[in-house]
Amino acid sequence: MKQLLFVIMLLVLSVTFVHADFLYLINEDFEGTWPPAGWYVDSTTRSTAQSNSPTHSVYFDSYTDVLRTPLLEKPLFMTFWHRWYSYSYLSDFFVEISNSTSGPWTTLGYFVAGSVWDEETINLSAYNESDVYIRFVLQGSSASPECTKKLYIDDVAVYTCPVVPVELASFTANLVHEVDRNYVEINWTTHTETQVAGYNVLRNYSLDSADAIQLNASLIEATNTSNSTDYSIIDNDIETGTIYYWLQSNDFNGSIQMFGPISVTVNADNQTIPDSGISTLLRDVYPNPFVSQTNIPFQLNTKSDVKLDIYNQKGQLVWTYTKSNTDGGMYKVEWNGKDMNGKSLANGIYFCKMTSDNYMGLKKLVLMK
Repeated sequence: MKQLLFVIMLLVLSVTFVHADFLYLINEDFEGTWPPAGWYVDSTTRSTAQSNSPTHSVYFDSYTDVLRTPLLEKPLFMTFWHRWYSYSYLSDFFVEISNSTSGPWTTLGYFVAGSVWDEETINLSAYNESDVYIRFVLQGSSASPECTKKLYIDDVAVYTCPVVPVELASFTANLVHEVDRNYVEINWTTHTETQVAGYNVLRNYSLDSADAIQLNASLIEATNTSNSTDYSIIDNDIETGTIYYWLQSNDFNGSIQMFGPISVTVNADNQTIPDSGISTLLRDVYPNPFVSQTNIPFQLNTKSDVKLDIYNQKGQLVWTYTKSNTDGGMYKVEWNGKDMNGKSLANGIYFCKMTSDNYMGLKKLVLMK
């Protein structure tokens, strides 16, 4: 019963995290209006009452049948289900991509449908800089074996990643003691930056950022790189009490992101009361989707035990990591897409669950080899 409840929890949370980590460009189960808006079909029909299938799927009954998606804006990966018509036929088919409805078409994959419904995942990251069409065909545009003509396709989903201008790795504030002065050093590190003009650091002695004072005289210019970048600024004008700091990211399009607050509490002797400045959190996995290795970053507010578990879509535990009495701070664990016995796992969707004290977080991962 506990395993069943956890599988249900994964399914519920996966709905949430699909939209949190990725955006649907298409999520078509072919249950609505036929043909779906924007799709192109040539002789393909919707079928009914196929075993292990929803009410409708797309049925290919000719070598010339074609099913094509609407125009997709910078796709990242695609999933779909397929099966053959009957035990007496082998159904091999192609998935192709093009920037135009008239081609030329490039083969993304050659597949052979089996006697039961099977899911495929296709990496589209190489085409993520342009808008494209994707089509299913029985006769591929490249040299290929002769395809048979009985095939079912269902539940086509295409995803992209929302553009996040700044992926922040850390944001900290620390009191520094020197012979003739004391000051607070504010540091932050970014994983990636996209179309960011620069940063401002704000300070206040209350939790209200609206009337906070800007520390930097001019905008701190961003590097806009996909590599980790470190930034730092000094606050020389500090007083006794709890000081709150915010990081403001300013994008070229005029939008603003706010991070924080983090805090430093200074007593009468200019000594700090420690504050990690971060909350316990499972951060976004990167890269995601991944081919051979991905990073699982997390952070802890205070010393605690932490556990990372990775599950497949059936709710089965495939990999785990534990660390006891871990100090507060930011950490990163690498996962190579293998199970606990070192066996490579199949392409597909997995879930990473982090537990620490009273915290539980869940992230979705996509493995593509």
